[in-house]
Amino acid sequence: MIPPQLALFAAKHGKKLILVGVFLLILLGIKMALSYHERVVEENAALREQISTTQLAIEVEQSRGRAQAGAIQRWKAAHEDLQQKLAEQKVAQQEARAETEKLNETFREHDLTRLAAAKPGLVERAINRGTARIHRLLVCASAGRECDDNGHPVASGEGGPASAATGDDGRLQVDGDGTGVLSRP
Repeated sequence: MIPPQLALFAAKHGKKLILVGVFLLILLGIKMALSYHERVVEENAALREQISTTQLAIEVEQSRGRAQAGAIQRWKAAHEDLQQKLAEQKVAQQEARAETEKLNETFREHDLTRLAAAKPGLVERAINRGTARIHRLLVCASAGRECDDNGHPVASGEGGPASAATGDDGRLQVDGDGTGVLSRP
């Protein structure tokens, strides 16, 4: 049961109480809406920051990927160049091996001791020519120049074969083609 005084107060001020209750409910709704709005704005700002950070990370990774792709292409080109140089070295090695076999066969067929005793000038000249040729080939190889089979520079524009003279170290010196002796120790 409702006390009579409260019933009298409610009858007299009922409309005002309803209006105050509705007003309080509206204020509570506005407060909740503002709180929700602030939370949504904060979440949007955080999401925008995450998006910009993610886009920056994507750009960095794409740039890194392009750099790695370029490096891979350079490595492939260097690998192909190296393979080509290795193939050239194998060919040169096979040619050198064939020449060694040819020379070994020649030495097996001839008795150089008997030939040197019979014709010392012939053997000396052949040895001097061979020594000069080997020297020129070594000079070309160590200088990185391209030379023909006799050790003469190819298309160098220097005007003639390279000299095989060795200097004042007491060794035999020969002229550029290995046919003449320049000095003897």
